[in-house]
Amino acid sequence: INAEYMAPSNLENSIATALTFDADASVTYVAVSMGSSESQLLKFALNKDSFGLYGLLLLEFQTNTAKKTVPEVITTFSIGRKTRFMYAGLGSLSRIIPLTFLLYEIQEFQPDLADNRGGTVITIVGNGFRKQLTSSSSIDYYNITCNFGNGQYLLPATFVSFTELTCVTPRYVDDLTSEESCDGQALEITLYEAKWYTDNDQTIQRVQPATLSSVTPDRGATTAETTVMLYGSQFVDSEFARCRFNSTNSTVAYYSKITFINSTAIQCTQPIAQDASVDRALI
Repeated sequence: INAEYMAPSNLENSIATALTFDADASVTYVAVSMGSSESQLLKFALNKDSFGLYGLLLLEFQTNTAKKTVPEVITTFSIGRKTRFMYAGLGSLSRIIPLTFLLYEIQEFQPDLADNRGGTVITIVGNGFRKQLTSSSSIDYYNITCNFGNGQYLLPATFVSFTELTCVTPRYVDDLTSEESCDGQALEITLYEAKWYTDNDQTIQRVQPATLSSVTPDRGATTAETTVMLYGSQFVDSEFARCRFNSTNSTVAYYSKITFINSTAIQCTQPIAQDASVDRALI
């Protein structure tokens, strides 16, 4: 392994003790150790034109049966492609201690904030998502589950692909702690219904519903775009925030990105209405 991909720099003199490749996720795992030190587990993303480190886990020391403190050194790997587990063996052939790692992960949320009233559809972008059969059936699958607030709300996820799930945020968030209010609400997932959740330390910022009090101008053109100033409270600066325009006599809605000014003022562009009418439009 090229030293330029390694971090921290003390890995340059390390020896690789085990290596495996997750073909489904295009990820290579390498365990390295420096003599009497514990293993460092490296995770490399393999793309068509790059090979880069994007994950590192330092193992620990343990007390063996002789009551001696010894480092945890990975000597073997095995990938469970269907289960999305990676199995690692610590020690020598005479005494191997098994470890299990999850091969599904959360990388980001879209959007990364949600209204406190609930109902926001969150797209979870990650890797390794796959429906899992229950052990007692060849046709029944575990529910992929979203865990909001460290176990406060367990809600079903919708499977989209190997790299994408969706979840709907819960409505009742009045019991958020002060820490969650500032740092966001934790969200983890599992492929196994109620166990083996991810621990990716990802959070969603929960926000109060925005309130709209006035709009300037209160009339817009039907054949050209109109810049509209909106005033109210609880506006937030987010790339996902949108204004929605819809006529009272139409089911068609038009969306435009907001320009954030401050928490009480934003700007939107009213699109050209294909089904324009003299009836008032709702924002």
